[in-house]
Amino acid sequence: MFKIIKNEYIELKGDIIDLLALIKEKQQLSIVRNILLSFTQDKVEKDWWDTLPTEVQQQIEKALEETKDPSKLKPHHEVMKKYEKWLS
Repeated sequence: MFKIIKNEYIELKGDIIDLLALIKEKQQLSIVRNILLSFTQDKVEKDWWDTLPTEVQQQIEKALEETKDPSKLKPHHEVMKKYEKWLS
């Protein structure tokens, strides 16, 4: 009986892998990954990055890319001057 159950698990895992191979969108793969991680939460230590929604990850990556262009940066003192009325 155990051998039959073990073979069913192996077959099911194979089916899941086959289905994953059909997914072409990064966002969809990310969703599936997060679902699978939720089942193994106690077994696998998550990186905080992986817990962020895909949209947030993309916004952070875009912001980091923008920091490479000096024309898009402002000095700290200019930013502080603009927002000082809310900070005091």
